[in-house]
Amino acid sequence: MLGPLGHYGWQRHSEEMGIRLVGTSMLRKLNTELVTYSATYGRGFPDRLDRCSPPRAGQPDIDHADLLDKDLFDPSKGATTNSFVKDGYRFTYTPGPDRFGEITSYTISARPLPYARSVSVLSYYTDESAVIRATPDDRAATRDDPPR
Repeated sequence: MLGPLGHYGWQRHSEEMGIRLVGTSMLRKLNTELVTYSATYGRGFPDRLDRCSPPRAGQPDIDHADLLDKDLFDPSKGATTNSFVKDGYRFTYTPGPDRFGEITSYTISARPLPYARSVSVLSYYTDESAVIRATPDDRAATRDDPPR
């Protein structure tokens, strides 16, 4: 028995959970790859997210670490050096201050495009702590929002 909402309620719940998984799984991947970048090159986090893209030719290096798919950085899909759109979310990377040649902090926000109250979507936030936080409000999530 499906309950009072029947098939529609179950389908909607499944869609909402899928949307939430998309946002959190990409944030986890970004956190992991940023730590990998920092550990590999020993100069902190990148000053631009597109430094995690593949090189056009040759071996990965500090400018093109080959940690994230090149399609994420396609300008025709709305990408910039620090943001990209994937699965209905805009992900935006903000590096922390450069302290003596090393960036030791960052934030990433993930906002649904467009924000839709009809579906229970969340806006996400994470930083170098790797804790993912979220809000159902039509605003960017912050470090003050609850963990997910």
